[in-house]
Amino acid sequence: MKFCRYNIGILVAAAVCIGAQARASTLITLASIAGSGDGNGPVAPMINVGGTLYSTAPNSGPANCGVVFQFDPVTKAEKVVYGFKGGADGCAPVGALVSVGKMLYGTTSHGGARNAGTIFQIDLSTGAETELYAFSGSDGAGPQGSLVALNGLLYGTASQGGFAGAGTVFSFNPKTQTLVPVYEFTGQGDGGNPAGGLLYSNGFLFGTVPYGGPGNAGAVFRIDPATGAQLTVYGFTGGNDGSEPTAALLDVNGMLYGTTQLGGTQKSGTLFAVDPGTGTEKVIYNFGQNAGAGPSTGLTFYKNHLYGTTLYGGEYYFGVLYSIDLNTGTHKVLHAFGQGLDGSNPTTPIEVDGTLYGVAETRGAGGAGAIYAVPLATGVESVAYSFTGANALESNEGLNVSQGKVFAAIAQGGSASAGEVVSISPLTGSVSQVASFDGAAVRYPSAGLVQAGSYLYGTSKEGGPTGSGTVYRLDPATGATSVVYNFTGGKDGFSPYSALVNDGPDLVGTTYGGGLYGNGTVFSVSPQTGVEKVLHSFAGQVDGAILLPGMLNIGGTLYGVTAEGGAYGYGSLFSMAPGTHALTILHDFTGGNDGGIPSSSVIDVNGTLYGVTLIGGAQGNGVVYSYNLASKTQTTVHAFTGGADGDVPIAPLLKVGNFLYGTTSGEFGGSGTIYKIDIATGAEKVVYNFTGGWDGGLPNSNLVDVDGRIFGATGSGGASGIGTIFSLQP
Repeated sequence: MKFCRYNIGILVAAAVCIGAQARASTLITLASIAGSGDGNGPVAPMINVGGTLYSTAPNSGPANCGVVFQFDPVTKAEKVVYGFKGGADGCAPVGALVSVGKMLYGTTSHGGARNAGTIFQIDLSTGAETELYAFSGSDGAGPQGSLVALNGLLYGTASQGGFAGAGTVFSFNPKTQTLVPVYEFTGQGDGGNPAGGLLYSNGFLFGTVPYGGPGNAGAVFRIDPATGAQLTVYGFTGGNDGSEPTAALLDVNGMLYGTTQLGGTQKSGTLFAVDPGTGTEKVIYNFGQNAGAGPSTGLTFYKNHLYGTTLYGGEYYFGVLYSIDLNTGTHKVLHAFGQGLDGSNPTTPIEVDGTLYGVAETRGAGGAGAIYAVPLATGVESVAYSFTGANALESNEGLNVSQGKVFAAIAQGGSASAGEVVSISPLTGSVSQVASFDGAAVRYPSAGLVQAGSYLYGTSKEGGPTGSGTVYRLDPATGATSVVYNFTGGKDGFSPYSALVNDGPDLVGTTYGGGLYGNGTVFSVSPQTGVEKVLHSFAGQVDGAILLPGMLNIGGTLYGVTAEGGAYGYGSLFSMAPGTHALTILHDFTGGNDGGIPSSSVIDVNGTLYGVTLIGGAQGNGVVYSYNLASKTQTTVHAFTGGADGDVPIAPLLKVGNFLYGTTSGEFGGSGTIYKIDIATGAEKVVYNFTGGWDGGLPNSNLVDVDGRIFGATGSGGASGIGTIFSLQP
């Protein structure tokens, strides 16, 4: 198991709404975090409405149920239009939107009254969302493709449901909010489980099914919208003609063009054309590894060229953007994804003023996907926007105590939704804004601040000239901020997620990626001069990779963890010597009983380091571990069961008296807990169970102690569903 499978993103997002709501005798909600995350894992093609591009992302947002977002290709600004709340509101929008008048229409694949998906409407003038219809299963379930507007009705496909459970084609009247199944697939000769959208051409609706059909390898079908009569235009055999078409078709001069994700001469998929009148199919191109593999998304036509993407393959194995010249049949790879922060698993592009824009499902600077841009004149790809995956699972160290106050860095708060710093009074519990970031110089700060002199210093995941992150300075008295260092994304690293620590006159931190080998760095920066120095570039299997947590300084020796790499691929615990900063691996995690994917910085208790891992232990739900510096031995203190004691501990531990306090995220179930560990015996006890309501859920930020009272933050729940700041009297 690898770290990226946990979809690392930002814990807390957007501005703070002051208020207090007690949910238990010992826990008080001091503030609810307002706003919404920017999305995670976008897969749907964007649509152009008056020069603004709109699409969906199935994850992140106020309830981790996805968002509708807009993107301005001129300013490169992204904005969440609506965040789905789950339940009756719907969850996981994966299909493209359709614009009708001042409204956007789309579907969610889950949620609704029967958890079978919904049809929704977004009013572009107000941003208001209305759930228009909830699928029941008998009329369809799990809609994934885009809708098509025709004669006042919306037509679409449901990948499941219907009398045979093989999916449906449906029509929907948005005025009367009535749905009619136009055709129900049997999963046999007519195929089944349509995942792509429909195409209207010459009075008929055309689409694809990936399974069933005459050759049991998928089919192109035709539906008469007036009568519901179905005709299989072409059935794939699974051989050289291709197999498993999943995307919508494209009409170019009366021919239907599409892709199969498998089959063909190289078994990596095909681009094909079908004559809708005769049913004749012709393979235009056979994909192979270097040319891309798995073309399961739709096509775009521009100046006699077809443009599309593959999910896999290419030089770096993360998919390609390609073109096909319809005059010559020439195939060209425009960009191979997977190098640096350019995203991976790209989906269908859209052409806007000679530039192709599309979304990539994963990677990017925040690891949650990206919007890419490729000007056809130059063919040079750039990342126009990187999604942060706000409110997904992540270790943040966003709270710290300084000058008698608790300071919290919030990733997407402030006037520009690019981040803010707030202060909390331990005496009154009042929360006030200290600084708001504009998103250009500093974007998405969520790591705790460290004091050096009269200033506080922190890091931001993005921002700066290259968008690779910054080290910034904050004057707590005035709220004035300035940038100390801008990361370039190269050898100096990119995306510093973690808190800084003092190391003599310098500050030391870590970067998520970059460095000589692209696996992250430990760096130092002078708060006076801004000079940055890479202390170590991680090589992967040798010493580890992916640095999200920060460092611990004990007498000049630095201690830290990597989330991946090491001898077994599950991360490592390391030390760096004073002066030389020579690195020594103390422990390689195996992913077994000792844990795997260490998710937080370690703390020191009398010469023993304590930390947590996301996975591992007897039940695989993560562990609290210790490492004795004198005996050089690692011990599992507590293995989480995933039951009453919680699962997936992700935040750093906090020592209060004779106990260690920490949180479980509830990623595999529930809303998370606060627990304590008896240092002497290792006994674990749950102190508080979050409900996911006013008290919050997913408590993934670090805890801090002020005079015996614990302060922390959650990543969901609260008044807006995306988190709280709380205090707890243990």
